[in-house]
Amino acid sequence: MAKESKYSGGPQLVPVHYHATLLLLTLLLTFSLFIWNRWRYDLVSLATLLFLSTVGVVPFSEAFLGFSHPAVITVVAVLIISKGIQNSGVLDYLSASLAKNKFGVSQQLIFLCGITAFLSAFINNIGALAVILPLVMRAAKQQNRSPSLFLMPVAFSSLLGGLTTLIGTPPNIIVSAFREESSGMTFRLFDYSFAGLPTAILGIVFLAFIGWRFLPVRKDPDKSFGAFDVGDYTTELEIPEESEMIGKTFVDLQNIADGELVLLVRANKEGKRLSTRKSVKFKAKDILVIEGPPEALKTVLDKTDLQIVSNEELEKKIKDKEAHLIEEGVLLPESRLIGRMPLAKTLRKRYEVALLAVARQGNKIRQRFNQMRLNTGDVLLLRGEKDAVAEMMRETGCLPLESRDIQVGLSKNSYSAIIIFLLSIGFVLLGIFPPQIAFSIGAVLMVAMEIVPVRSVYANVDWSIIVLLGSLLPVGRALETSGAAQMIVESLLQVGGSLGPEWVLALLLITVMFLSDLVNNAAAAALAAPIALRVASSLGVSSDPFLMAVAIGASCAFLTPIGHQSNTLVMGPGGYRFTDYWRLGLPLEILIVLVSLPTILYFWPF
Repeated sequence: MAKESKYSGGPQLVPVHYHATLLLLTLLLTFSLFIWNRWRYDLVSLATLLFLSTVGVVPFSEAFLGFSHPAVITVVAVLIISKGIQNSGVLDYLSASLAKNKFGVSQQLIFLCGITAFLSAFINNIGALAVILPLVMRAAKQQNRSPSLFLMPVAFSSLLGGLTTLIGTPPNIIVSAFREESSGMTFRLFDYSFAGLPTAILGIVFLAFIGWRFLPVRKDPDKSFGAFDVGDYTTELEIPEESEMIGKTFVDLQNIADGELVLLVRANKEGKRLSTRKSVKFKAKDILVIEGPPEALKTVLDKTDLQIVSNEELEKKIKDKEAHLIEEGVLLPESRLIGRMPLAKTLRKRYEVALLAVARQGNKIRQRFNQMRLNTGDVLLLRGEKDAVAEMMRETGCLPLESRDIQVGLSKNSYSAIIIFLLSIGFVLLGIFPPQIAFSIGAVLMVAMEIVPVRSVYANVDWSIIVLLGSLLPVGRALETSGAAQMIVESLLQVGGSLGPEWVLALLLITVMFLSDLVNNAAAAALAAPIALRVASSLGVSSDPFLMAVAIGASCAFLTPIGHQSNTLVMGPGGYRFTDYWRLGLPLEILIVLVSLPTILYFWPF
């Protein structure tokens, strides 16, 4: 019979002395699920919390305290304020000079990376990147250069900028919260700048003058189909009745396109899957889902009578209007289209916009468009009336890769947004209110002044991050109370303890940095911070340098496209492959370790 729990009257399913081992095994499984990426990380985090609570590792009374934690409230408020700054036009005004300069790649990158890092120090990293990304694409197009030379450095700069302030990135807020629980004092707004600013500056200099040379150039300036190099597109074609392709095979189609096409799906008009063997002859009304470079797809459409699957009435309506256009857009992390199906039907019915093709880096699309689910960073090729496409992009969270018109003046909302933002910052700097109160006041004012519409407040918060934080903060505390953190610390000290605290600090920084390349950076910070506190306690030194190492390591996920949403967002538009992130990210991470360690030790000594 299970013993009654000392926590809240529930069953104590696992003896207390096994809690540490069970917690570590559970976290190992959790990280494996994060890396596998089969299920959403917020659901995995919540499942982890519930399991650990049911077995007694996390007390019932503390299971959901993470959702009311000051760090979580601060993140929500900062996300709303970030959206208000975006909506106000202030960022467009700051970015307007980009359209005028004609510098070389390095000079252009200094400007682009610098302004991105500055913006991401105060607003959400994704928000800063979303503002700059269309400008980057336009600059690349105007200067006849590959966007791949610019996009990854700019995305990395959005992460570097977050190193410099308390509100720059969720890991900084999380680390500060653990410091408050340990010592009663939080890190101040610009405390992170002491180590973060030199690291960010040298990182940007590296990206602008050296790093971009490691990146591939995957664009032929003479190609005109598709505005940018987003890699291979996947499109859905239909063989009309009396088509010249009836009785022919996919080999014949490949010959027309010089062998650059891949047949992913073949179905009949009833939707039944058919063989994709190249030797099978086509029949009338067959549906082909094919993948290939934009130029090959254009060749097929030009030289055959195959038709893009779409609504005939919509196609006629589009062709009758002179204002129709074809435009590319990339899906932002908060897009309403992510995970939705059937996509093509929704766009046709609601917006009168036709989905022509989809580009996805890393994985092939093996479903018909009415069955597929979209992911962050997917690039859509859309056709429709100009206003209809713009409305669809705006309402669904799809960022146009063609740069919008830049607002060159400041509106009334712009000044209001600036004042509210500075007021929130002032409250924190002067110690009048703690961050969670100061930024919550700012968020409410943004809504009250209608800078952020009431109807979109909840849509502008990345709730997956909030669920992840609320779930893992109690788990992080359980690392300490269960003794699991001490077990990890003892292992760390066995490896580097005899070499001194400096080497343990370096080992912790590198470990957290590697972890954040594989899992969400907020998760890495929430689980590494209590370990950092225990390491410092075991060594008898200040915890501040170890907490700073966790903050920097968790925010420097440069080796993979899954390490941070900024990395994912540019993968499609830049035409990057998984290995491209290593080519630039590895030397950048080495540089960050070499720069951040001495600066941490100088400003935050043991």
